[in-house]
Amino acid sequence: MNKNPVCCCCRLLNWIISMAVMAIAAVGLWFFFGQPTFDEIKDLGSGLGEYLGDLNFTDFDFGDFTNVLDDIPGDLGGLFDNDPFAGQGPGDGDMNGSHWPNKGKGLTLELQMALDDSWLGEFAMAVDDWETGTPDALTLVRKDVAVDHTCRVVDGVMKVCNGNYGDSGWLGINEILQNTVDKEIQSSVAKMNEYYLLNADRYKRQFTMCHEIGHGFGLAHTDENFNNADLGNCLDYTRTPKNNLHPDETNFELLASMYGEVEDRRSRRRFLRRTSSFNDQLLKQYNDAIQELEHVQYDTKQPPYQWRVLREYSGGSHLVRKLNDEYTLEVHILHAIPFSDDAE
Repeated sequence: MNKNPVCCCCRLLNWIISMAVMAIAAVGLWFFFGQPTFDEIKDLGSGLGEYLGDLNFTDFDFGDFTNVLDDIPGDLGGLFDNDPFAGQGPGDGDMNGSHWPNKGKGLTLELQMALDDSWLGEFAMAVDDWETGTPDALTLVRKDVAVDHTCRVVDGVMKVCNGNYGDSGWLGINEILQNTVDKEIQSSVAKMNEYYLLNADRYKRQFTMCHEIGHGFGLAHTDENFNNADLGNCLDYTRTPKNNLHPDETNFELLASMYGEVEDRRSRRRFLRRTSSFNDQLLKQYNDAIQELEHVQYDTKQPPYQWRVLREYSGGSHLVRKLNDEYTLEVHILHAIPFSDDAE
């Protein structure tokens, strides 16, 4: 049988390429070792051969690796304990363990209303919706404060604001400051961007308000696929906001699993005392990071400096940034996407 000339040519070509690669590697090694002469190379090879010949391989036991790791000190799992980003990714409803400090008998949280009068209705409805859920896990204490379009973060509370934050590509944003040890939330800020929402219909405004406040409790999205059927809760991404204006039982059950249920209504307004490390340096780190993030268009391919993208999808982004050894800043961004009723 005649050999295929094409196959022969292929084999010859492969042999030539292999020889060329080996030759290039040999030349590289020759330069690496200081361009030794032929005699020096021969002496080196002879010495290596003599060394290997003197080795008695019967002295080595390669048969039992049972206790090979016994002498390694410490717990290897502990290597990742101080990494604030380790294991982060899409959660099962909560933001990978982010939670306010509590004793398992429900969460009592102050909500500071720094909105102007045009948002009073949406805020009141959202607060009432979240507080009157079943099972009952939340006691929300509303405090009216001066309108603050800058939304300066306040220790130990969730602050809700509105303002014209420009053509940044986001409708709403929630910022959570948490410690790096156990992801206890130190503060939360929810912002409504009036560049897009000032003249929006009440459905978009209510959906955004309910959505961002929900993130402030430590909740993630219930669904992030816009093509799925609407679930009927405001943490479900939707192109039809009027279908998802309120929280539902799914959200309340998750809150109860995070914080427990309110047992004694007489103690509903008792706040859990905790230590705080708020100081001017931390506030500057916080403000610098947020200013950097909010002015980046949502479709930017590269995250802002020092920010890490945990989740990126058409309707939003989930990012995190380490501020210092004690605190990280975690942010949910709701993108300004076209809704199905925009043409109506």
